[in-house]
Parts: sequence; structure tokens; C-alpha cells
Amino acid sequence: MARAATVLEATYRADFAYHAQMEPLNAVASVSPAGDAVELWCGTQNQSAAVDATARALGITRDRVKLNYLLLGGGFGRRGHADEEFIVDAVLLSKEARAAVKVLWTRGDDIRNGRFRPITAHYVRAGLDASGKLVAWHHRLAGDRVTPFSDMGLYELGGRKDFILMAGVDLDSYDIPNQWTELLYRDTGVRTSPLRGVGFAASTFVAETFLDEIAQKRGIDPVQFRLELLRNSPRGRKVVETVATMANWGRPREGRALGFAFVDMVGGLAAGVHIESHPQPGRIRNDQDFQGESASPGSGEGALRSQLDGTPAMSNSVAAINRDDG
Repeated sequence: MARAATVLEATYRADFAYHAQMEPLNAVASVSPAGDAVELWCGTQNQSAAVDATARALGITRDRVKLNYLLLGGGFGRRGHADEEFIVDAVLLSKEARAAVKVLWTRGDDIRNGRFRPITAHYVRAGLDASGKLVAWHHRLAGDRVTPFSDMGLYELGGRKDFILMAGVDLDSYDIPNQWTELLYRDTGVRTSPLRGVGFAASTFVAETFLDEIAQKRGIDPVQFRLELLRNSPRGRKVVETVATMANWGRPREGRALGFAFVDMVGGLAAGVHIESHPQPGRIRNDQDFQGESASPGSGEGALRSQLDGTPAMSNSVAAINRDDG
């Protein structure tokens, strides 16, 4: 960075976000009269944790827990914690009532006892050489720890490093020869949780927004800038080019604003174009979204399509509470 001809910098924030899954947390449990066995009916993102938490609550072995796995009703990270407290609620009530019990949290309970996407602050710097090429990248992230709230065992196994919070800060597909990332813990005491995309959601918002600002300062098209950075990633270039063609990128649209983003997440490459208009001050209307993905091997077509279908609604709502601090 010290040898860069030009250094640009910016700061961003991503606030707490509630999962707002379609169904509040719920489960059905039927504990045997002797309290030595239980049958569960629930949706969970972590079947092993559901069985383990239930066994601990009753003081029984795992083989005495039968789990009937149901549709989630929306999870996004909220139904996968190690303690699975909403399931344990049903188990303990069933034990006391000596009958099958269905627990359904009210929406108020769901919010009051929520575990939120952590608040984070980001400081980023970019170093450009004399030709304008991006040659250095520095991303410093400060935020609440996530993994201790979702899985303390995993946190300890990882050497007490929060890889969930840090996810997304490394720009693997982009040809940036010098990258430096930092993580600073700033624990607020708020219960936290992964939220769809985990750390990628906030970190990618930061990186892609900053890249747009760099492109603007260089006076080049944002898509062309991504293609320049993806010179060594044929898959990445193909995704970007395909989505840009789908959206007819470059066609003037009076009264509308276009945004572009690319992400490399655990082997899957994706790009998107968002088109919006501002019918009046303070109002934003989402007009169109175009998406494309080069999935990692083994991704099912149905699951992939569901992810792509659900992404615009959730990403647009969460992005509305992220902040560019200038």
C-alpha cells in the first residue's frame, strides 16, 4: 500500500438485522411417561444439535431421541444454534405435562428473544498504481462475535477465532496481488446469529460498494472494472458477462439507477444487477433484479433456483439498513 501511486479509503456500517423468518420458532415434543425417551416434530437447520440439546435437557442418550424432520418455515440461520432453545422449550413442557406439547412462539417472543446479525464497522483502503490498476487491498472489520452464540464447541475447536464473522473479506477471484484483512472484536453483549450469507452479506456489500466508488473515480464502467479484476477467472468473467447481457447493461434508463455486484462464496460464483427508481425523495422502488450463478459441484437445481428466487427480496431489505459513512 505504501508504494501505491493513489490510495483511496472509505468506511461502512452494517446494522443489526432480525431474521424475520416466515414462521416464528415452533416445535412439538412428546416425552415418554418415564422421561427416558422423546419424539420430536420440528424444522431445524441443525438436526444433530436438535438431538443433542434434547438429550442434554432430559439427561438421556442420543439414541433415545427420535426426530421427525419437517419443513423449516424459514430459517436463514435462526434455527441452527447448538442450544436449539425453542425445541428444548417443547421438550421440558412435555415432560412436565406428561403429554405431547406444541410450542409456538409469538412474533413478539421471537423478536424479543431473537439472535441478530451482528453490527459491524468496516474500514477499507485500495491502492492503485500509476496506470490505475488495483494492486493493494486492506479491509479492517470490527464487530460482535457470532460463533460463540451459535456453536461454542465449534468456536473452541477453531482456536476461538470467529470465521463466520470474518467470512467474505478475502477477495479470492479478483486479481489483487496484495490483500490484507483484519478482524477486531467489539462485543456489545447482544445475542448474535448467522443470517443468510453469514459474514459475506456485510463484507460483500462493503467490497462491491467500494469497488463501484473506485470505478467512478477512475472513470470506467463498473462491469468493465469487474471484468478487469476477473482476468484470471474464466468462470467469474462468464457469470458477469451473462448477467450484464441479461440486464442489457449499458442501455440508458432515464429516471432509474443500476447497481452491479459479484461474489465468490465457497466455490459458487454469482453476479447480480439491481434496477431501482426514486419516485419521490426518500422513497426507493425496486424495479428489476437480474441474477446468475456458476454453482459449485453437487448443487441441486431445485435448491439453487430457490436460493436465487429468494435472494432479491431478502437482500434488498437487508441492504436498506447498511450504511456508507462517506
